[in-house]
Amino acid sequence: MVIVINAARAVVTVLMIGSLDNLLLFPLAFSFLVLQKSYAIAKAAIVPTTVKTHRELVETNSRLALLSGVAGFAGAAPAALAQLVGGPEWSVLLAAVTFTVAT
Repeated sequence: MVIVINAARAVVTVLMIGSLDNLLLFPLAFSFLVLQKSYAIAKAAIVPTTVKTHRELVETNSRLALLSGVAGFAGAAPAALAQLVGGPEWSVLLAAVTFTVAT
C-alpha cells in the first residue's frame, strides 16, 4: 500500500506541473492531501507489526516522528532553492522525483 501511495503521489505531482495556472490544480492538490493522509495511516499500520512490546512501539514512533521532522526540514531547502531558480514548476518536479525515488 505504501508503494502504491508513493507512486500515486508521484503521478499527481507530475500532473500538477502542467496545471499550476488553471483550476485543475485544486482537485489535484486535494488528491495529494488525501494521499498524504493515506500514507500516514498506512505507515501507522505497519509500525506495530515490526515491534514486540509497547515500549518498543513508543520508541519507534518517536524516532519516526523525529525522522519525519528532520526530513521535512531537509527537503524544504532544496525545494526553496528550486523555487528560486526555476519557479514553481521546478519545486513540484523535485517533489515528483522524490516520490518516484520513494516508490
